[in-house]
Amino acid sequence: MSSQTEAPADAGESIAARAAAARAAAARANAEAAALADAAAAEAAAEAAALKQAASAAQVAAQTAAVEAATYKQKALDSSADLDGDDAAQGGRPAELGTRLAASYLGRLAALVGVGLIAVGVVRFPPGPLGPGILVGAGIVLVLAAACVTEVLLAPGPRPSIVRVLVAAFGLSLGAAMLTGGIAHYGELPTRCAFLVPVGLLLSFLAHLFRRGTLLEGVVSWVGGAVAVLTLASFLTLFGLALHETRAAEAAESGTTTGETATTGEHATTEESTTGGTASDEHGTTAETGEHAATAETATTETATTETATAETVATTEHAAEEHATASEH
Repeated sequence: MSSQTEAPADAGESIAARAAAARAAAARANAEAAALADAAAAEAAAEAAALKQAASAAQVAAQTAAVEAATYKQKALDSSADLDGDDAAQGGRPAELGTRLAASYLGRLAALVGVGLIAVGVVRFPPGPLGPGILVGAGIVLVLAAACVTEVLLAPGPRPSIVRVLVAAFGLSLGAAMLTGGIAHYGELPTRCAFLVPVGLLLSFLAHLFRRGTLLEGVVSWVGGAVAVLTLASFLTLFGLALHETRAAEAAESGTTTGETATTGEHATTEESTTGGTASDEHGTTAETGEHAATAETATTETATTETATAETVATTEHAAEEHATASEH
């Protein structure tokens, strides 16, 4: 009886254990499925983000390509004329091309000629402001007119600010003229050109930065530092050479003045000797004449004595004046 009772109990426990095992297996399966689902969702999200980033990059590249294509198209339209088709379809493009070519050539030629005129005039302005001033003024007018033609009227695309263009053209042309004129005329005016060369270098660099709109960035860059060092080195070198040449010229002029003073003293001594000899001859002649007439001898002797005394006094005075001038110069 007891054995029959224990058998159903064991069967019930076995069924409960199997049910618990089944529930545990189901829980593990659910956990694994959830983990797999989370991993798949994360991968899908990463792929979606990558696709979104690639789409953004493709959009940016498309925009950049469109801008470059428009720029190249504009340049092609500005630089060449379409020679295909009839005259009506061309709409006068060959004539427009000729006008732009002539304007571009004359503008660039005027800019170069203007810089040359400024370089010639700025070296000698002032003093003598009339001639050099006219050259500088004419050169500035040519440079500004050329800048208006080549950088404003013929500029492709949107036109830049005319004030920026004119200010930059004035500074750049004046700086280049000061630089070239100072180098070309350094042998004639070393002290003046020692200032023109470094100032022209610095002014042209600042004008170029102003034209680009990067004045502050360019000044604090390594290029600005290099230009500053070159400007200072050129000023010290050229001014030192000019000072040395000036001192050498002053020393040579002082030596020439001393030589002229010595020559003048020798000439005065020769005149004194000649005057004394002349007086002695006159006295001898007077003595010979006295043999024939005593009255004439007395008068001639007094005259000769007076002339001799006067000549000696003049010679002594001139010699003392020359010695005083020589002592004052030394």
